[in-house]
Amino acid sequence: RLTKGGASEYSEIVKIPETIGNLVHLTHLDLSCNSLSGTLPASMVNLVALEHLDLRVNKLSGSLPASHLHAWTQMQTLNLLSNNLNGALPDAFGLMTKLQVLILDGNQFSGNFPATITMCQELISLSMTECAIQGATPASIANLKKLLYLTLGANAFNHLPDELSQLESLKLIALDGNQLNGTFPAPLTRLSNLT
Repeated sequence: RLTKGGASEYSEIVKIPETIGNLVHLTHLDLSCNSLSGTLPASMVNLVALEHLDLRVNKLSGSLPASHLHAWTQMQTLNLLSNNLNGALPDAFGLMTKLQVLILDGNQFSGNFPATITMCQELISLSMTECAIQGATPASIANLKKLLYLTLGANAFNHLPDELSQLESLKLIALDGNQLNGTFPAPLTRLSNLT
C-alpha cells in the first residue's frame, strides 16, 4: 500500500517516477491532491496487482493508455477526477471486470461513451461529469445491474436509451448540462429507488 502519506508533509510530489513500475505487488496507490503533472508513466503497466488507484485533483495530462487498462484487471476503484487527461476513452475498459467505482469527472476526454464500460458488471458508481463526452449513451448500459450512482452531467450526450429503465438498483442519476433532445424516456419513471 502506497499513499501520499508522510512524504507530502516535507515536499510536494510533482511527478510520478518511472520506477513506480517496480512495485509489482502494490494493491493501493493514493497520490490524490498533489500537483502531479505529465503523463502516466509507461511503467505503470507493470502494476498488475493494483486494486485501488486514486490520482484525483492533480494536473496529469495526455491520454489514458489502453495498455494500462489491459494490465489493471484487478482494479476495483479508479479515481481520476479533476486532471487534464484528454483523448478518446479506450475500449480496454471492458477488460476491467472487477471495477466497482469509476470516476473520470473534470477531464478533457473526447469522443463517445465507450460501450465496453458496460462490460464492467460489478460497477456500483460511474461518474463522468464534465468530460466532453458526446453522442448517445449505449443501450448496453442495461448490463450494469448493480449500478447505484450514475452521473453524466455537463457533457454533450444527445440521447438516452430506454434501457436505462432496467437499472433497477439505481439511486441517483444526474444528466444536467447535456444536449438531450426528444421526449423524456417514460420508462425512467419506473425506477422507484431514485432519490
